[in-house]
Amino acid sequence: MKGLKEYIKKHGQHFTIELAYAIAGRKYSSDEVENYLQEKVYYNVVGHTIGDITYIFNILDSYYNKRERRKYVITSLGNYAQHGILFPDFISVTEHYRPDFDFTPYI
Repeated sequence: MKGLKEYIKKHGQHFTIELAYAIAGRKYSSDEVENYLQEKVYYNVVGHTIGDITYIFNILDSYYNKRERRKYVITSLGNYAQHGILFPDFISVTEHYRPDFDFTPYI
């Protein structure tokens, strides 16, 4: 996959907002996702960027309503056992199904 090493060097194993939109669509903007999550008094998504959260929130659009998505996102990203697997999982699937994916526009 073109540009993957450079992308990881710059952004780590996280989604930028632009990459999240490119992969998951822009059903909800990062601002909308962030504002919606702020309605919860406390949530823990430590170690995840707003790009990561926007990606998973938009990916789940077809499976859950907005309230269920928020609960799932907060629960799954706050789960220490799942910490840091979102981007590597994406890479694994992308290597298999879209090995020609180009990361250079997102660096």
